[in-house]
Amino acid sequence: MKIPKGNLVDFFKDINFQGMKKTLVEDVPDFDEIGLLNNIRSAKVVKNTKPPPVEKPKQDLEPGIYRVISVNSDKCLNVWAESKNDGARVTQWQCHGGLNQDWEVKYTPEGFSTLISSNSKLALSVENGSKDNGDIMVQQTFTSKPNQQFIIQKDNGVFVLKSKHSQKCVDVSRGSKIDGPEIIQVSLINKFS
Repeated sequence: MKIPKGNLVDFFKDINFQGMKKTLVEDVPDFDEIGLLNNIRSAKVVKNTKPPPVEKPKQDLEPGIYRVISVNSDKCLNVWAESKNDGARVTQWQCHGGLNQDWEVKYTPEGFSTLISSNSKLALSVENGSKDNGDIMVQQTFTSKPNQQFIIQKDNGVFVLKSKHSQKCVDVSRGSKIDGPEIIQVSLINKFS
């Protein structure tokens, strides 16, 4: 039986919605599996007013200050020209130890990570909240919008940054290995360490 999205179904042993009740909130392939096959006399579809529980995403990195280095190029996630301005682009650059290459990882109450530049105190953000492949990363004043929140997960010994709002991964434009290419969001990724 298919349960309509956002609803639940109450099944009753007796007619007129009386007697023993069983409530289902998800699809059931076989009533016999849950002991309802021969015991249903009435059923009622009800709007589910309880929001589903929100699971915090699994994060594989402790809060702290990190240097984000591309596995592909061995270069750092870098705020262009050590800018402290809203909207400054984020690139990859030879690691040089500057504060514009240090990122403080913090977590929201919902369990998503934010990356704050140690130099500017601005957040890594997908520009304009876009969900398109190839759109760039910039630094912006932290507003806690979804385009400033990420999931950081370890995959085969390296970390992957995935945007909360677009479900796309942070990557270096065109997989470049030189200084200066923009950091973008894409469906397929080169990993960071």
